[in-house]
Amino acid sequence: MLSGAVNQVSFTIPKGKTVGLVGESGSGKSTTGK
Repeated sequence: MLSGAVNQVSFTIPKGKTVGLVGESGSGKSTTGK
């Protein structure tokens, strides 16, 4: 089983740009967007 974590990540998305997050169910996509 693979396991990993990333802490304190930040990024800026310019107004008008679109970003997509792709990953398995439960991988933290929604949490990352908060």
